[in-house]
Amino acid sequence: MDLDEPNTNDSGDVVRKVDNLEYCLLNLIAQDITPIEDLDQLHSISENNVQLFIDRLFALQKSSDSDGVYVKLPAKPVFQFPRVTPLPKPKPKTRWQMFAESKGIKKLKRSRLVWDESVKDWVPRWGYKSFKKGLMANPPIYEIKETQDDTTNMFEVETKKRKLAKLKNKYRELRNKMEANGQKFGVAKDEDTINPANPELLQGKKGKNGRTGIQKILSISQKSDRSCGKHSNKVKGEKVVRSRALGKPKVQSLQNEYSNYNKIISKVLKQQT
Repeated sequence: MDLDEPNTNDSGDVVRKVDNLEYCLLNLIAQDITPIEDLDQLHSISENNVQLFIDRLFALQKSSDSDGVYVKLPAKPVFQFPRVTPLPKPKPKTRWQMFAESKGIKKLKRSRLVWDESVKDWVPRWGYKSFKKGLMANPPIYEIKETQDDTTNMFEVETKKRKLAKLKNKYRELRNKMEANGQKFGVAKDEDTINPANPELLQGKKGKNGRTGIQKILSISQKSDRSCGKHSNKVKGEKVVRSRALGKPKVQSLQNEYSNYNKIISKVLKQQT
């Protein structure tokens, strides 16, 4: 068929072009490799291609309702597009997931609100005015058991229990990550633990796992709190790793400031002469 020969479609529109498009209706793409010589030809080919694409699209299986007409796209694509990133690998199951599957335990979505007996009302489980901040979770009075000493501070005991629960949760998280990477997770021996008070562990080769790497990690950890390490507890025998002073001090004496300005002025005057 000639390019100038008119072609009437089902809708009655005249298309002056041979249908040489390659369609990928799943991705709503139509490809045309016709060479273009000028702008007028580009407009003409684009107009005809849009009409051909719409005709091919509405030739598929259609269904209609009150919202409009729908077409069922094909299931498989024609064009294979490369992925920017590789396919995600399935994550290995944690110990709890394997235990839950063996016991038939299913995860249920917890409600946003919980009942608080102290206020006789429903309160949020987390966030502002949550249950964890109420009197039920933080009672003002604790009962001392008969086996405990009368001088026991129950508030400190409960605080230690909460901190221990957080540490156990962090321990399980690290164990799951190492087991997911195929590494063995176990309790290190005393001689293998990194103790900043033990100078023998800081001796060795340079690098990430050597002396310089451990000193860098130690300097970062010493400042990783709210006070930047000023009020944190120090381990017995721990050496404080001091960072180098960057630049000159912001506040200088009047004599030093005067001499610096004179040096700058003398340099400027020499360049002008």
